Amino acid sequence: MPRVKGQSLTKRDVIQAAVSCVKREGPEALGINRVARELGIRPPSLYNHVASREELQRGVAAEAWARLAERFKQARAQGGEPVQMLRALLDAYRQFALSNTALYDIMVHTELDYSDPQIGTAARANIAVFVEVLSLFGISGDEAIHAIRSFRAAMDGFFLLERHGGFGTPQSRAATYEWMRECFIQALEARRAR
Repeated sequence: MPRVKGQSLTKRDVIQAAVSCVKREGPEALGINRVARELGIRPPSLYNHVASREELQRGVAAEAWARLAERFKQARAQGGEPVQMLRALLDAYRQFALSNTALYDIMVHTELDYSDPQIGTAARANIAVFVEVLSLFGISGDEAIHAIRSFRAAMDGFFLLERHGGFGTPQSRAATYEWMRECFIQALEARRAR
């Protein structure tokens, strides 16, 4: 996606070019030289927009978090009972991870720094959707954060094992995911019933 001559390049253009490279070629395509080539510019020119490969990675991670937040908002907008909403959010996370494997890899391998203007804003948007749904189960404050971290740890671990052949038995991985998801939901319903 070389830029049009005479058109100024923005940081957003650089991040979008990096996202395109990563989606096509995988996380290893995230580099100054590769992104500069994608934009049709010399690598030193890229430093006018990003200070380092790390900043480029944070920008791509922020874009991944923002895209995930959009998926969560769409899932939440379906409405329904709290259980249906939570199921939709967890399924949206799984679908995002499965359909955006390279972006997902960048996202989970980049420090989640809430003080970072890019990543922090996008990550908080994701948390806000979950906090809203968890409140319908009577879970709020620190307890909501613990629940979100627990979901994420289990989901990310599952995706990692799933993608790298960590489930060697013949049982359906989708069925295992659904079993895990329903265990979470049942635990929250039990807390709500207290």
